[in-house]
Amino acid sequence: MLACWVALALLSASGPPGGRPGGAIPAGDPREDPDRWRFEFTPYLWFASLDGTLRLEPLPTVRLDATPTEPLVNLDFALADAFTARKGPWVVLADVTFTKLGVDETLSSNDVEIDSVLLWASLAGGYAVVDAPRTRLELFGGARYLLLDNDGRSVGSINASNSKTEDWLDPIVGFDARAELGGRWSAGLLADIGGFGVGSDLSYELLPRISYAWNEIITLNVGYRLLAMDFESSQLDYDVREAGWILGVGFGF
Repeated sequence: MLACWVALALLSASGPPGGRPGGAIPAGDPREDPDRWRFEFTPYLWFASLDGTLRLEPLPTVRLDATPTEPLVNLDFALADAFTARKGPWVVLADVTFTKLGVDETLSSNDVEIDSVLLWASLAGGYAVVDAPRTRLELFGGARYLLLDNDGRSVGSINASNSKTEDWLDPIVGFDARAELGGRWSAGLLADIGGFGVGSDLSYELLPRISYAWNEIITLNVGYRLLAMDFESSQLDYDVREAGWILGVGFGF
């Protein structure tokens, strides 16, 4: 519900219709030529950390807490790429995210270490239900593939180790809203939700961002990304949120 209100605020705050000074919406905007496919590729760094609960039997259950003062406490490595293709009101969205995070906790006289690797790949198609001169709202649906690999060990009153790899496919639905702010600046919000018990019990993503059109090809992006999932299997409970700032460069063609 909060994401929907933010999307509506973006659409209403964009001001009166007008031109595109400096190309505030990136070069991939299909309104430049509605009969031509426009593409944008955006690699970015994600300064993510883990928060939630992780159970890898027979190890003790670990509670993960990331604080604002230590945002990278669990991060080993995180990279992501996004790709969009637009033609008129139609849109195709894809993204691939890879994160490697490590947990080292002391629980009831047990030293517990868990290395967690997550691969998150989404593909969706959608349609712009709002396509005004300075705003655009796209609704989309698709699927998300997730691969989760956990390697854990415990030393102390419980001496044990385990490795568990799971993969599954989640259906997703969501929206992507963008609005010009003036000059070369624009703001956007992408949100989706999925799982619904098909693969995971629930998964969702929130990505508010601010963009600056450097020129007709390059767009600079800064934002905050939250990925969350609740997945359960016979030996693994993974109720975790990965969140942090992102920095990316978009290339339109």
